[in-house]
Amino acid sequence: MRLFHFFDINKANISQWIESYKNIQRTYPEKEVRENLASGLFNATNHYGRADEFVKMEESLQELRKLHDAHPEKEVREKLASGLFNATNYSGDREGGYENLFLLYKLRFDLPEDPNRARIIKVIEDLLIKESIKMIEDK
Repeated sequence: MRLFHFFDINKANISQWIESYKNIQRTYPEKEVRENLASGLFNATNHYGRADEFVKMEESLQELRKLHDAHPEKEVREKLASGLFNATNYSGDREGGYENLFLLYKLRFDLPEDPNRARIIKVIEDLLIKESIKMIEDK
C-alpha cells in the first residue's frame, strides 16, 4: 500500500522505527513524545492487521498496552482503544481476541470523538456479549 508517492509502507521497517521512537522516548520522556509513540504503535497495529500479519499486530498492541500501563494518559488510552478496535476487526476469532475485546470493552468510552461513536460503542458491547456466550457454550 502506498500512502505517498515517495513512501512505500511495505518497504519500511516498522519494527526499527518503533524501536527508534522508544529510544527517543527514554531520552525525552515528555508527554508529547509518548503521544507520538502511541500514534506510531497504533499505525503499526493498523498496518499489520490490514496485511494479515497478526503476530506483529499483537506485538504492536502489546507495546501499546505497556506504554499505557506506564502512562495511563487520555491520549495514550485513545490510541490503545482505537488499536484494539482495529485488531478486533482484523483478527476475528484468533487466539487472544477475547482478551483484546474485553480490554476494548473496558476502554470503549475512551475511543476518540467520532460521529459514529455511540454506534461503535454499541457494536463493542454487543460483540462482547456474543463472544462471552460463545465461550460459555464452548466449555
